[in-house]
Order: sequence, then structure tokens, then C-alpha cells
Amino acid sequence: MAEILKDAYLLEGFYAIETHFHYDTLDAEMLTSVDSLFSKYQISQHDFDTSIAWYVLHPDVYKRIHDTVIARLDREMSSGIISSPEPPQPAESSSEPEVGSNEIFF
Repeated sequence: MAEILKDAYLLEGFYAIETHFHYDTLDAEMLTSVDSLFSKYQISQHDFDTSIAWYVLHPDVYKRIHDTVIARLDREMSSGIISSPEPPQPAESSSEPEVGSNEIFF
């Protein structure tokens, strides 16, 4: 789940910059990018929504995953891997263990 969220955060950040935080102007390009993200991880919108709903009921687990994602993004920004507002490319699968990987969802 951490990798999916990392890519989703990058995608959201890119489009926030592109639209100057006017989310009402999001277009088909954004939706196509979201579809590509789901496709990369072989999940559906329903799968993602179901997982998020589960994490809403388990905020401690979600917080650990969120903290992991933010730490990864900070490391990538510090090392220059993330530097300019270009459409994010899906991340390669990480060999790092997923927080909560023994959970039912992602």
C-alpha cells in the first residue's frame, strides 16, 4: 500500500501544481493517470476505495504507512530523485517490507 500511496501523492502533487490547486479543473489526463496507477498495481478503484475504508477504521496502521511514504518521499527529494513538477512515473516495486503487510488489504 505504501508504494501505491507514494505514487498517488506524487500524482496529486503534480496536478495540484498544474492546476494551481483548482481541483475543479482536473481533466481526463488526471483520470487517465489514476487509471494507469491502478493498472500498474493491478487494482481497481473499488479495491483502492475498499482498502482506504479499512484504513479509516485502523488509523494507527494507516499512520505508520503514511509516515513511511513521507519518509520515502523526503529521501527521494533529498537525493534529487524527485526534483521537478513532471508527471510522476510509477515507482519500481521496493524490496522494503510493507508496513502492515500481513493485513488483508494491499
